[in-house]
Formats: sequence, C-alpha cells, structure tokens
Amino acid sequence: TVYYCSISRRSLWALPADALAAYANAADGDDERRQHAALVRAVRALGTKGYSDGMTATADGRLLFGDLERSAVYAYADEGGDGGDVGDARRELVADTAAMQWPDTFAWWRKTHLVFSSNRLHLFFAGTMRFDDARVINMRLWDVDMRNTTSYLSGSPQPPSAKCLPQQP
Repeated sequence: TVYYCSISRRSLWALPADALAAYANAADGDDERRQHAALVRAVRALGTKGYSDGMTATADGRLLFGDLERSAVYAYADEGGDGGDVGDARRELVADTAAMQWPDTFAWWRKTHLVFSSNRLHLFFAGTMRFDDARVINMRLWDVDMRNTTSYLSGSPQPPSAKCLPQQP
C-alpha cells in the first residue's frame, strides 16, 4: 500500500502498490487509459489525520506519522478506511508539546529505533526562530525505541519508549 497526504491538508489517502505499478508499466494508448482509470478507482480516502510533514511504516503494516498540531507521533493501522476520522484508529506513540514541535524526517536505525527530528519549522516560517542565543534549542533529534516493532525495510510488537537525544555543544 502507498499512503500519501499533502502537508497543507489533513486528508490521508491510500492506493495498492500493484495498481500504481500496473499504471507505470502500461503501454501507451488504450492500455494506459484503462490502467489510469483502474488507478483512480483504487484510491481510497482514509480520512482526516491532522497535518503532518513525514511518514514511515512498520513491518506489520502500521503507518507512523507526525502530527504538527499535537506535537506528537502516531501509529495508524489501516482497517480499510471509510473516509472518516483517522483519529479513531490511531494510537499516540510519543508526544511533547514543549520539545517535540514539528515532528518530521522519519528514519529507522538498528531495525527497531524510529528516529526523527523536531525542528520548530513554524517559527522559521514566521521569522521568529532564534539563532542568537545558544540556550534556545531550535532543533532536536528523537530516538524512539519501538521494542520489537521493526521497520518496513526489515521483515515483528511491546509499547515504545522515547527520549530526546542530548544536545551536543
């Protein structure tokens, strides 16, 4: 499954990867038009989830995404989607309104560690991010030990624990 969303909207969408591949491999002409129509029909509106700027997935198929409004990271298990509120099917993994502003740029480390940044990008856009005081932390790197949950790149689950990595001088 391919999940996608716009950073400026709250909607989450999905489509089967094989439908996307069939369209990409279609010959020109009628086959391409048929595959395009099939691709459009295959798109599912999963619902609203909040604004996010990054997503990744686990080996067991859960989607992980940041929520800019709640300063949190959520896990979502796609149960078919009806276009309603994804919030009903999501589980908060970590949240910190003081230190985890704008969770973004998700990656996996050592198979079970979800790593991401929180960068207060909203302050940068507003022109209010402070670079003149070393005591002000504008960006952080987070390491969430997902226990025995692994990346979609590895090919299995206990609640996660999170820590903000120490700031280097």
